Amino acid sequence: MNEEQVLEQQLISKTPLYKHSLIYGILSTCMLALSTTAISSFVQGNTGAIFPLIFLGIISFAVLYEFVSSVRDLRSVPAETTGEIKRMWKKSRFLLLGRQDYLLLDRKIFEIKTTTAMMLDVGDKISILHWPKTLKIIKLEKISSNQ
Repeated sequence: MNEEQVLEQQLISKTPLYKHSLIYGILSTCMLALSTTAISSFVQGNTGAIFPLIFLGIISFAVLYEFVSSVRDLRSVPAETTGEIKRMWKKSRFLLLGRQDYLLLDRKIFEIKTTTAMMLDVGDKISILHWPKTLKIIKLEKISSNQ
């Protein structure tokens, strides 16, 4: 296959990033408020509050990380990564609510659609236009096939 084949494409728009930032901003505020409540309960002598504190702390960190990544993407420009697919796999989502496909390209992990994953193989050369921090795909092109 010598010609490029576009497998995934979205408009270069920051609207999905605004939505992502808003959702994770609200979630991180709620999680930090709950974590603060657990911290104050633990400091007041309630030793049983350590378990919710650990649980809420882990979730708060993950949600806050996603929020900061999306805000940083709002201030950046899309990046392009080209290379050979090193690995592809499927993984269950939270509480086994569906499966998601992933690929490893140039030490970056991208989340791709199932239909796109069916058209790609390990070793294929691809080019991905994406947001640099959240690694959300804007455009995925297959440059050459492994076979």
